[in-house]
Amino acid sequence: MIKVVIRHVAWEEGVEIGEFPPSEIKSLVKLVEEFGIFTEEGNEDLLDYSYESSRLDIDQQFFEIAVS
Repeated sequence: MIKVVIRHVAWEEGVEIGEFPPSEIKSLVKLVEEFGIFTEEGNEDLLDYSYESSRLDIDQQFFEIAVS
């Protein structure tokens, strides 16, 4: 299992979305590339983010999806 984190390019740390088998990581990236992500904080407006890049750290079993 690999820990997957989504991070906005302006943030130093991302938000962990869970641990996934390597076979599902490509699908997660495709979802973010195609649909982007949004976050809702309480009743605030939706914030839309677009895919920017991704990287894998094999030693740490860590995958980061960066959005802008």
